[in-house]
Amino acid sequence: MATENKKVAATLASSSGKAFLGKQPSFAISDGKVSPRISVTSPSLSTSTKSVTESNKEQSIIRRGPSIMGIFAAKRLTERLRARLAAKRRERERVLPQAPTYRMEPKIKFNAAAVRKIIEMVVRNRLESWNYNPQMCGLTSKIISDEIKEKVKSLNFDRYKLVCIVTMGEKKDQELRIASRCQWDTKFDNFSSYSYETSGYFCAVTVYGVYHE
Repeated sequence: MATENKKVAATLASSSGKAFLGKQPSFAISDGKVSPRISVTSPSLSTSTKSVTESNKEQSIIRRGPSIMGIFAAKRLTERLRARLAAKRRERERVLPQAPTYRMEPKIKFNAAAVRKIIEMVVRNRLESWNYNPQMCGLTSKIISDEIKEKVKSLNFDRYKLVCIVTMGEKKDQELRIASRCQWDTKFDNFSSYSYETSGYFCAVTVYGVYHE
């Protein structure tokens, strides 16, 4: 009986070995019966299992929301950045008060001729190659005004407030008069003006220097 079981097991092994990817099956013999134990490993099946596992991991990572600690850290960082920006803004806006000197006249008086040279230089440099555009007049006049004030400040007129007015417009056979009226001290307060014209537009600039104690 044992000899016949061995023969049957050998026959099944030889016949089934070809059908299971070259893997030899194992057999269990119990109560005189032979039952094959077949273990099959498919390369495609293992690869697909790995891909499914990796995709599940990726989905779990994607679905995972921010942690509470991360939210608090981001909030603290935002508050720090806001505080820094507010501090820088306060430093820019802060104006140091000047102590009273009890002096009734400036050390350096407003020089209208020197200011006029600065106005002429800035206006010519800005407008020599500029073509008139009504939409750009506001921005251009602001740029000219800021540049003139910065250059006039370099003349170090002590305790003078500077006011720069720039007027630009298109020339279409019309007449324009620009006038101003001020109440000031004729000894120390003064102004300087300059006008620039082309065939298509004009630019009039006036800088006022008002002394204050």
